[in-house]
Amino acid sequence: LPDGTAFRIGRLRMRYGIDSKLDGPANPLRTPEYRTIGTLSDRALEMAGYIGPIEYAAAVTQGPDFLLRYAVAANGELIGPIKTDAMNSSHPLFVRLGTDFKGATPNFGVSGFYGKGYPVLANDGFQAGDTMLFGGAIEQTRLVLKERISVDGRWNVWRLKLAGEYTAGRDRDGGEKTVQAWYARADLSVVPQRLTTQLQYDRFDDGRPSSQTMGSLGIGITAPITEESWLRLIGQGNEKLLVGRKGSWLAGSQLLFAF
Repeated sequence: LPDGTAFRIGRLRMRYGIDSKLDGPANPLRTPEYRTIGTLSDRALEMAGYIGPIEYAAAVTQGPDFLLRYAVAANGELIGPIKTDAMNSSHPLFVRLGTDFKGATPNFGVSGFYGKGYPVLANDGFQAGDTMLFGGAIEQTRLVLKERISVDGRWNVWRLKLAGEYTAGRDRDGGEKTVQAWYARADLSVVPQRLTTQLQYDRFDDGRPSSQTMGSLGIGITAPITEESWLRLIGQGNEKLLVGRKGSWLAGSQLLFAF
């Protein structure tokens, strides 16, 4: 292969959008990809690499292989969800092209997605379990065809790291639904190597007339305990709380280890 190019095969985390450059996998304050796409980990074949400061990635994935169905007993009592074969012949495609300049030079990227996936609907609450999703709910009972394009940027200024992303696309779900998402994040190194704070705002519109555009504000504080362990405190709330209305919120702690 040319220098800087590699193939990967197996269960991978896709390189898409701002998530590919932030700590999304280890941070409960999620990047917008969890709502705009719905999943970032899948069995896949990926080609990725660098040409100087330019990075690129393209991956073909298996896509969702099951749907949830709700089993009902003979007496009509609901037993619970079971997994059934999704009969999904779609192999979603992820692509990304971006820059990776070092230092204070701004970096930009553009990403695209096409394929079938679970619909994600704006939801004024918190979906726990495997998804741990705030402001959205993944429906695993059906598949919809998704088209997405995202533009992201990063800029380091002094002790401040700025990141943002805008996503637009369509869900072909009984007609075309226009999906949009906005995301902004600032990480401040209050005490270098000792204390970092994170502030982020995101907004998600699933394009359904019955849903509402959901915005949320999140804050995180990370401090090292040892050279290879960190403690993070997070809080996240619906933007309605800022104007004195009722809204969902959550708070939590996280212990991280390097291994």
